[in-house]
Amino acid sequence: MKKRGSARASGTRSGFTLVEMVITTAIIGIVSAISMVSLSAFRVKRDVESSARTFAAAIREAQDFALTGKNISATAGNVPCEFRARTSGGVYYVEQADAASGGACASYPAGGSGTRFLNGVTASATEVRFRIPRAEPLNVSGSELSSGSIDFVLTKGGVTGHVCVYPLGRVDERPIGSGC
Repeated sequence: MKKRGSARASGTRSGFTLVEMVITTAIIGIVSAISMVSLSAFRVKRDVESSARTFAAAIREAQDFALTGKNISATAGNVPCEFRARTSGGVYYVEQADAASGGACASYPAGGSGTRFLNGVTASATEVRFRIPRAEPLNVSGSELSSGSIDFVLTKGGVTGHVCVYPLGRVDERPIGSGC
């Protein structure tokens, strides 16, 4: 019968060596760094997608205002207002403007200061207009769209999203990486 001895007597050891600890720590560090980069890229994509959804909703709101005739202006000559959604850098506006002169009737939200896009998202400077009562989309010069689309390009950190307005009034957020 074999006698049981201590761990030293049998040649086995317990614990970890310094080399094993260093290798394990290095592996954990590398995996953490990779996941942090992936998480950062996910956040940028999420910010662009969320901003596109929010801005598309604002465009639909302007279109709805034109369809319902919300707050029609009593300007000289009783010229009705049009509603527009426009972007300027990292801010978007939904406004009511005099269809003849382009002068402001009222702004939404109140004060006309605009709404910032999420976490540094910026957009190409363009606008879409909707004239009462049909609310068909008009380009910057006030002409109806007969073909193509109005493309609002939203960007952050190399990630690009699009909000598209089509001739019959459809407003669409396009997936990251695809245009109008």
